[in-house]
Amino acid sequence: MREVYDKEFIKRYLYLLENKELILGLCVDYDIEKEYYQTKIKENKHLLKKFKDKTSPEYELIESFLEKSKKALKEPKPYLMKKVNPEIPKMYEDFLFTDNRMEQTDLYKCIEGIKNNHLYLDSMNTLIENLRQRRSTNMYLKDVDPFNVWRILDYVRTNCNKDPETLYALDKYYNFDRYFVTGINWRSGYYLESDEAKEKNKYLPLFPKVELFSSSSLYDDLGIYSYYQNEFEEESDYRNYAVCYNYGNLEEKDYNFKHFLAVRAIYSENLKYHAKIILNERNLDKRITRSLTK
Repeated sequence: MREVYDKEFIKRYLYLLENKELILGLCVDYDIEKEYYQTKIKENKHLLKKFKDKTSPEYELIESFLEKSKKALKEPKPYLMKKVNPEIPKMYEDFLFTDNRMEQTDLYKCIEGIKNNHLYLDSMNTLIENLRQRRSTNMYLKDVDPFNVWRILDYVRTNCNKDPETLYALDKYYNFDRYFVTGINWRSGYYLESDEAKEKNKYLPLFPKVELFSSSSLYDDLGIYSYYQNEFEEESDYRNYAVCYNYGNLEEKDYNFKHFLAVRAIYSENLKYHAKIILNERNLDKRITRSLTK
């Protein structure tokens, strides 16, 4: 039975890999910045009215900000995963985890339908290329292709139910992706185990890596990052290292992988600061159940 499930995991992963651009293209949209720039225009106009000297450097500076905001409003740019139809994450999750045949999933039917509709396909490809073009002007992201399987998995991870079964399945997909990127086997899934990273550090440059700029400590813990001059979009990190947990009296022979996944989910969702979580055998199940049902 496990061999059957592994084959199905691989089959679905390969479909994601083959169609990653179209699958992520469903999450690309415009007008993300509209509200932001409308607010900035209003604020700058209000500030300009307070100036008596319209030749001052400060007035000219604010005026330049105003013109930039107006220009940006007239030239909307595409962004990934900032304005997504709520049905999309459901389609993603169903595709990854359902017991139905892959060909029966809504995501599969949607992507195959796009392929057979040349007008829609051309429109989607234009949207994808516009997104790539916008990112190519950003010094931090110009060499990072946003269309990869990891982005799909991360989007599901941040939007799905964090139960142990789901996280275990997701880790299998993450593990496949690490293998595809490097061509070698990894134990690691979403979290890159520190000892394995040291052991295989020569392969780490194969993963996308840029300087990280995060707007909040919560984003740091979730492994989601916003980049300078790309604040409307969020990035994921292939090298998100596992936090070191101290399990107190929990014996190694009683170690339960699914429980560990559940605890990791609790940590990522509810804690803002890196700290050791001390658990013991007596209250492990109770703490997990209470946290997941909040």
